[in-house]
Amino acid sequence: MTINGHFGIIIPHSLLLTGGGVDFFIYGAYSMPSLSLSLKSRLQGAKKIAILVIGSELHADDAAGILIGEGFNNVWGHPAGTSCKKSKVPAGCPHQVQVKVFFGGTAPENLTGPVKDFKATHVIMIDSADMGKKPGEVHLFNPEKIEGVSFCTHSLPINILASYLVEFLNCQIIMIGIQPKTIEFGRPVSKEVAKSIKYTVSAVKDAIMNI
Repeated sequence: MTINGHFGIIIPHSLLLTGGGVDFFIYGAYSMPSLSLSLKSRLQGAKKIAILVIGSELHADDAAGILIGEGFNNVWGHPAGTSCKKSKVPAGCPHQVQVKVFFGGTAPENLTGPVKDFKATHVIMIDSADMGKKPGEVHLFNPEKIEGVSFCTHSLPINILASYLVEFLNCQIIMIGIQPKTIEFGRPVSKEVAKSIKYTVSAVKDAIMNI
């Protein structure tokens, strides 16, 4: 079943790192440091980061966003698919940035209320997206630059959702799209996308832990 919910943590806000902040493609595991660096650049000044993961676990590679969200649960010490209401503050951190992961499923617009209540300064939206690229490619881009990109199972176009959140929160939107190999019903996640899921979790975690 597709998970809908969220969990939150507090993590260190250390030295800011700069990067080009331009759109780019990454291939498998080989350029994940570039993803992390670009995210660090775009997350400068973040106080509250909402990670909105989107997709359907019933449609093969369209599960990428949801599985990435579950990966964040695992690396931050919470069982996959659970909702953690308590925040964790690492000892001795001089600054803090709050992060909350929202599981939007195939109707992420249903979580606009909780995202607004969280008062996010930055929103990272993660979903499978047909970009006409090789399976498993990951693309980091701005919401105004998604022409020709087809997100897979939304009831509301993702750019409209992004515009809505910007209007009410005056936040920065960052989109991460993973090229699916197949979104056929009942099929498992492809090897190419499974590899990208693993490294996207690592890259996003590294970026957030080092902004």
